[in-house]
Amino acid sequence: MSSAFMKKDMEMFQSSVRKLSTEIGRASSIWTDSKFSELSASVSTIANMSKDVIVASERCCSSADRFEKIGNEKY
Repeated sequence: MSSAFMKKDMEMFQSSVRKLSTEIGRASSIWTDSKFSELSASVSTIANMSKDVIVASERCCSSADRFEKIGNEKY
């Protein structure tokens, strides 16, 4: 199993987080109440935490690729 499936899932995850952040940003021009501010702060926290997930997934994919390469070696 290569890391291609993991990479595709992480790209979808990253795209979803970006879209959520973008849409919340657009809505900020309409909504100015305190509840929206809480929502916006929560989305910012999620976006920042998603960076850690993406970095970890890149490491995982790299490890999976190396493991596959070792597994395919002939002795």
